[in-house]
Amino acid sequence: MKNLLLTLICVIGMITIGKTQCTTATYGQWPTTTYVPALDDSWEYITTAAYNGEYSVVSVISGQHYQFLTYKSQNGSSRYLTITDEFDTPIVWGTTTNAFADTIGWTATFTGNIKFFTHLDATCGESSTNNQKATRAIRGVVPPPVNDDPIGAIELFVNDVNGYLTFSNVASTNTTTETTPSCAAYNGEDVWFYVDVPAGVNVLDIDTQTGGITDGGMTIYRGTIGSLVEIECDDDDALDGLMPWIYREDFTPGERIYIRVWEYGGGTTGTFNIWVSTPQSLPVELISFEGDVINDINVLKWATASENNSDVFEVEWSVDGEYWRLIGDVKASGNSVELIDYHFTHEDYQKGFNYYRLVQIDYDGKSEIYGPISIDNTVNNKHIVKYVNSMGQEINPSNTIGLVIEVYSDGSTSKVIR
Repeated sequence: MKNLLLTLICVIGMITIGKTQCTTATYGQWPTTTYVPALDDSWEYITTAAYNGEYSVVSVISGQHYQFLTYKSQNGSSRYLTITDEFDTPIVWGTTTNAFADTIGWTATFTGNIKFFTHLDATCGESSTNNQKATRAIRGVVPPPVNDDPIGAIELFVNDVNGYLTFSNVASTNTTTETTPSCAAYNGEDVWFYVDVPAGVNVLDIDTQTGGITDGGMTIYRGTIGSLVEIECDDDDALDGLMPWIYREDFTPGERIYIRVWEYGGGTTGTFNIWVSTPQSLPVELISFEGDVINDINVLKWATASENNSDVFEVEWSVDGEYWRLIGDVKASGNSVELIDYHFTHEDYQKGFNYYRLVQIDYDGKSEIYGPISIDNTVNNKHIVKYVNSMGQEINPSNTIGLVIEVYSDGSTSKVIR
């Protein structure tokens, strides 16, 4: 149909002199529908029969990075492209060939449609002859993960109740700020994590499991980003296939350990699972801390799943969340691996918001602060209408761990830790 329509028009290639942004389109739009890229990091051919002096309409998403390519379909030689918004305002332009390293890139600043123009050259030459047809191609580039480098390392927690967590190294790049790992044929595509060694702990078990990656490598470091010092590198010691596992007993409580994971030899990206644990008992595993008003009394409740060397919980109160006053204490259970519930009542509070936190103290004097939480004492006879997270998204509190915000019928809120 395209060739039939153009047989009605005799065109010998029109040339406009002196332009570097070509938005002329004698031959209109082709294809006639809007092209929607798959955004899977692969090259997609919008058309291999593009006329020079024609455009394609492409849907783009704000924040997504795109690469554009055009070339003579017959032999891969250079052609000129211009990318504009839907009103023909130029965005990027330039000459490319069929070499996929020779592309024009742009990170979309809006969500909507763009026009992808093709011309013979920078003088905006146009042609409809078959031996001059061009290919228009686009690639939606997958951005690197946030933990592509150590500066963006994701925090892992010792004995995380969620167990193994799933991550991916898709679109990750080679880290150049640190020394090359000493094992597992490192060839880039690594991702980073860190763990802060808890108080009283010097033994860590860092294990991985297969996902899309079935043969991995892992290195752990200590020190400062930019000059991290390798502690150990592992290749195949995990029980799960050819994945890495590191177990050491020489960590220092309070130090930060960086963890680097990659696929053996590079070239394969995908998911994998990782978990950091310790056989040592953590001083206190607090699983909830919340407060409520019952019969005009502020009632604080908290629960622990395990305790080790735990002496006492001190209860502190504040009316502004900044200055704290000790208002009482509750004897801890010392050592326990069972669920234990605690409570504390406070009657001499002030009207408005009241804030509370716990200071857990060990027998050896070490302490840790939990909270704060808040109780709204401005209105009585109110009830909870929903629960949300810190992003304002409604959640089910029965299967949520961490910060939960209770929203009351009067519009007030109260923060609790579960």
